[in-house]
Amino acid sequence: MTDTRVTRFHFVLAMTSLCICVGNAHSQTTQQVRHEGGRRTMEIYSPLLKVDRIYKSMEGPVEIQYVNFKDGGNPLLIWILGYRTDIVSADGQTVLSQEFMCHSNLNLDTAKHRKLFKRQDARQMIDDSIPDPPTRVATLSQGQLSLRLPEGFGIPIMSNEDLQIVTQVLNLNHPELNTSMRHKLYLDFILDKDLKTPLKPLFPTYAETAVLIEREGDAYRPNAISNVHQLTSCSPGQHAPHVAEDLGVYHDNLGRRFSGHWVVKPGREVRRTRVTQHMAISFDTTIHYMVVHVHPFAESLTLRDLTKNMNLWTCRPKMVKSGIGIDRVEDYSSPEGIPVYKDHEYEIVSVYNNTSGVNQDAMATIFIYLLDKGFKKPDST
Repeated sequence: MTDTRVTRFHFVLAMTSLCICVGNAHSQTTQQVRHEGGRRTMEIYSPLLKVDRIYKSMEGPVEIQYVNFKDGGNPLLIWILGYRTDIVSADGQTVLSQEFMCHSNLNLDTAKHRKLFKRQDARQMIDDSIPDPPTRVATLSQGQLSLRLPEGFGIPIMSNEDLQIVTQVLNLNHPELNTSMRHKLYLDFILDKDLKTPLKPLFPTYAETAVLIEREGDAYRPNAISNVHQLTSCSPGQHAPHVAEDLGVYHDNLGRRFSGHWVVKPGREVRRTRVTQHMAISFDTTIHYMVVHVHPFAESLTLRDLTKNMNLWTCRPKMVKSGIGIDRVEDYSSPEGIPVYKDHEYEIVSVYNNTSGVNQDAMATIFIYLLDKGFKKPDST
């Protein structure tokens, strides 16, 4: 993976429109907040990302940016409503093909977020002695360039929390290409003080396929992981040959190695992973939004309630008609939601059908948004 560059900036919420140019040694980015009624949209340009050869997943140029909403006053409660992106040319306006999209991740500092909201149950990690990875608020990837929560729902954060934005591009089909591009991102949000009707709070969790990559043994058991904090970026547990092992391969206390980014040989492949502890559901609740992150040649990804022996939701991505890539990834969105329970067992079933004739890299993750029944507004609001 290429070297990562980091940019930091902040917005002033008191203003209805704000434009800030942030320069670094490599490029310049422009950010703006637009205010229409109560809803606001933060527009963020990533720095330029140069594409000059074939880049597989996790190989392409990558940038990390940090944003927050500090304005010098008391912290404000903010509700995230959606997250969108376009891949654009260097001029920032010409929209390019989504085939160059690797991912855009929107992350929070888990420890700070829990402290501000005085919560320890939503997305509680298995071992409290291990540093928390960032909380993934949203992930966009090829085939899924927009995340929009159901009407009446939002993800609460505080204005003094840093948002980490990770942007990366790839190139699977054009070895002769030599150009620069960038992400144009849109973060939709509303201030709690501008709400006419209270929103229902959601919190994110996830479920990923984990593949045993050495030693025969029984199923993957998350509570045996000794370095879960090393699972980072869009692909926890990476083990594709073009990705460094220290970026994702992890071990349990039995000495086994697992990967969430594995190789699919030509043909059809079905994998099942128990994800109960990864989901970390600490109370009975409902799922209101789901989106997946998969790679080309994914046929389906299913979330199952093993206790009830039933499928809860299946995503069937659509591949492009020519070349390698994903045309569209369906999501799940419902105000009514799907019931889930703290004492049930869950698994995901990933199906790949590699018709390319050569090995391909793969991953399969479902990002899940649950109703937070224990939510309380922080005292400072």
